[in-house]
Amino acid sequence: MKTKKILAIFTIIAMLISMMSTFAFAANDPIKELGPDDNASVQAAITKALTTGKGDALDSTIKGLTYKFKITQNTTASVKDGSPSAQTNNLGPHPAATQVLRLDATASTEPQEVSITTSDAANKASASDNAANDYYRKESGNIISQDFASKVTTQGIFVYDIEEVWEDSAVKAALEADGWTQDGTNKALYKRETTVNGEKTTETFTMSKAAYQLRVYTKLKENGAVGTPGDYYVSAITLVQIKTEAGEDIDNGPKKDPTPGGDNTTYETSQLEFQNRYLKTEETDPTNPNDQPYELSKRVTGVDQDAKILHGGTKFMFTVKMTLPDGAEKKAYDALYWDSDNNAKWVKLEEGGSQKTTSFDFTGKADGEAVTQTIELEHDQKVTFPNVPVGTRFEVVEDDYFTTGIEGSNVDSNNQAITYKLKAVINGGTVPADDVAAAEAARTDTQIVAKDVSKASAYVNDGGQGTTPAGIIMQYIPFMVIILLAMAALVASAVIKGKRRSVQ
Repeated sequence: MKTKKILAIFTIIAMLISMMSTFAFAANDPIKELGPDDNASVQAAITKALTTGKGDALDSTIKGLTYKFKITQNTTASVKDGSPSAQTNNLGPHPAATQVLRLDATASTEPQEVSITTSDAANKASASDNAANDYYRKESGNIISQDFASKVTTQGIFVYDIEEVWEDSAVKAALEADGWTQDGTNKALYKRETTVNGEKTTETFTMSKAAYQLRVYTKLKENGAVGTPGDYYVSAITLVQIKTEAGEDIDNGPKKDPTPGGDNTTYETSQLEFQNRYLKTEETDPTNPNDQPYELSKRVTGVDQDAKILHGGTKFMFTVKMTLPDGAEKKAYDALYWDSDNNAKWVKLEEGGSQKTTSFDFTGKADGEAVTQTIELEHDQKVTFPNVPVGTRFEVVEDDYFTTGIEGSNVDSNNQAITYKLKAVINGGTVPADDVAAAEAARTDTQIVAKDVSKASAYVNDGGQGTTPAGIIMQYIPFMVIILLAMAALVASAVIKGKRRSVQ
């Protein structure tokens, strides 16, 4: 009887172990499941990514750095036969030339090295990339040794924590030698300030504090002997991000694909990615409207000089979508309004003396998340955006004044309503008066802030396509009456003559 109870207890324990193992696989959702004959294809790679503001050059010192990574087995998270693993299976790096990590290396804290240049995978894209950035990506070699399975002596899950060595002394020394200063609070942040011809430029470079867990699942082969090297195989691998680029812990982090080359569809490199960020901001004088990184302006030409549209009476509406490059400071960026007096005076608020502004507030926004606002401009007004980083993206759409015209609010000197069909002219290009499709496209403009160049969306609408005013203009009535009377007299004269002839 006791023997049966003991067997029953062992059976229950075995079932629980099996359930735990099954649960572990389900909960971690392996990226790639493998069979006993697939172990030659077990692969994972590290991707080193550098981002800059769109169109900005990659700093020569930064592109020459060697970035290092640390891979350490997490024995607490590792599981052997359904329970925490007592066996330590350290992964360590092969010589850096091949960039392959091997099971039989002993120094698990020795870094994996990757260097990057401007020619390395500069155009390899991911579906999550921010349109305000340029990306430079380079993969390491395979970090899972091809003989990993032959060394394994247990069934379970082997978990490895992977992070960049962002406090590397060699990186710090190279940056400081080129004028960079490490931030006193955030040691992953470096800054450099330069002044040329009185204009100050601020650069920031941020190392990645991201962290991942690579989970390698092993199983005993059919008819394999327990504890015998070579009788196990890697059944699956999965990757989970556990810290953000800023080093913040992630609960139930997103699953990633560590496969070299990505899926060749939505991403072209391994998603085991560490992203360092280089940003540049050229500081400008906000009181000088003619020296700003970006401006949006409005002018109207070719209309009746008496029409209020030309005198600033009509307000033109623009939808402006602003996107910052990754890593830019998440704060409020103000658009400053300028009037038509050679753009030398601020557009003032009616209730006070401060300059009129529209705020684009990025506080609390994630990288790549845009802010959209409505900008209202009159003829010969503009807004400027001082001190925005290189790579900041502006997407502008003007309301449709070409096909709908502007009706009712505009009058000429005779108080007659005029409807204008405005011809669009944006940044020097023109649109034919009868080309509605081209006008629709011309309402949209995209500009990206660049180094040492002022960008502009200059909207100039030609009101020369106005319709003939509806109704009768009062000042012409006397002349019209004279003409009508003359015509009536001629008709009457002809009738009278006709009657005289008939009588005769």
